[in-house]
Order: sequence, then structure tokens, then C-alpha cells
Amino acid sequence: MFAVTRYRRELHAAPAPISAASRTRRLRDGTEGWIRLLTPGDRDLIAGGVRRLSARSRYQRFLSGVPESMLRELVDGVDGVRHIALVMFVGETPIGVGRLMRLAGQSDTADIAITVHDAWQGRGAGAVLAEELLACAVDVRRLETVVSADNTASLRLLSRLGTAQVHPSGGTCDVTVDITARPSEQRRQTGRAPGSLRRR
Repeated sequence: MFAVTRYRRELHAAPAPISAASRTRRLRDGTEGWIRLLTPGDRDLIAGGVRRLSARSRYQRFLSGVPESMLRELVDGVDGVRHIALVMFVGETPIGVGRLMRLAGQSDTADIAITVHDAWQGRGAGAVLAEELLACAVDVRRLETVVSADNTASLRLLSRLGTAQVHPSGGTCDVTVDITARPSEQRRQTGRAPGSLRRR
């Protein structure tokens, strides 16, 4: 859903990687899903997921074509420290991927990128992935990302994560979100320590 135009930047390291584990979460309609860290063996899963996206969803996520080099980076660049990636499943079917990528020289600032397969959009999967990403990087205080101007679902989601500032620029919007301004109850719900996902 969110653009990943900054994913090639050199990213600032966090203190320690999160552990390989999984966590059960429910969508808004009660459907039970589970989330785990993306692993090096997920390259085919990621490539297949991108191919199955509609043209509209692919553009809203990447704002451009998706070369093979980008697909490799979306897997090989994940280290659980500077680049955290989570995959959400329903049963054994992958339905979405979320990423948090720290910006160079700004350990408390990250780009966020979420992709949900078309059939599962509008059911809360993106919100679940966003919450889990923030819970895995509790030291991140600010998000910076680029969103297609017509991607109203992503803009709404970002606005729910904290205090958002949106700056339109042509067909896209530069968005910054101060997540320290989130309601205290929301912070308590998502304040899990890194590595607290349950093993599956």
C-alpha cells in the first residue's frame, strides 16, 4: 500500500534484531490470521504475491514497475534490525506484508510499507501489520513515507497511527507521522518488546 521509494537508502542500525517467531491476530470481521517474520526463504512468496496484485494495487504500493533487483532487495535486505518485515497469513495463505525501514542517521525515524492482497483489502490486515511493526520497533517515534495521492486507505491508516502531516506533490503525498502523539491506550496495546511474538 505504501510506497517504498526510500528502501535503497543506507539505514541506521537498531540495538538488536527481533527473533524469529509468530503471533496470532484477528481481522475486523473475526477472521483469525497469524504473523511471522519474513525469512530468506520467502523470495518466491514475495515474487508471487507481487504478481497477483492488481495493476492498481501494484502502482499504489511501488509507484513504479517492480524490477527483479527490487524483489531481491525486498527479501535479502531484511535483517530484523534496520529493515523489519512481517508476513501475515490466514491459514497457510499469505495475505499481506509489512515493512519498517530505519532511515540513515535517524534511529528513531523509519519508512513504512504495507502490501495487502486485493481480496483481503478493507478488512483490517493493513492496520494489524502496522501495529505489529511498531510493536517490533518501540524506539521508532516518527514515520516518513510517500503515498499515492489517490490511496485514501493508506492515508487514513497513517492518520490513525499518530499525528500525520500530508504534503501533496504531484500525484503523490509526502507523509510524516509523529507516533509519540498516539493515544495512551493505543501505546499500551502496542508496546510489546522486540522479539515478543510467539514462536509457531
